[in-house]
Amino acid sequence: MSGLSPSDLPFRALTRDVFIVDDEPQVRAFVSRFLVSAGFTPHEFSRVSEVEAALTQVRPEVIVLDLSLGGSDAVEVMRSLAAARFSGKVLLVSGHDPTTLREVQEIGER
Repeated sequence: MSGLSPSDLPFRALTRDVFIVDDEPQVRAFVSRFLVSAGFTPHEFSRVSEVEAALTQVRPEVIVLDLSLGGSDAVEVMRSLAAARFSGKVLLVSGHDPTTLREVQEIGER
């Protein structure tokens, strides 16, 4: 029997991609380490434009999204996700108060 390479197989192993969108490199690194240990393939971003470009190549299961991104915010990212017809889950992370988080969640649901 001859050896098969992965490209010879009729299917590809599925990756569990996740985007981490945060303007703080330490936060992205911490979340990435955790997600790798949970079996995910993390992709780190600090700007909305990077997320938009990446969505043309990868469709993550989950996007971990900081509420405040310095030059933009989570609402801007969610509008981009809607325009790209993203259908995965979004996990909002922030030090903001629960009321603000709930308001942004409602915007995202709409």
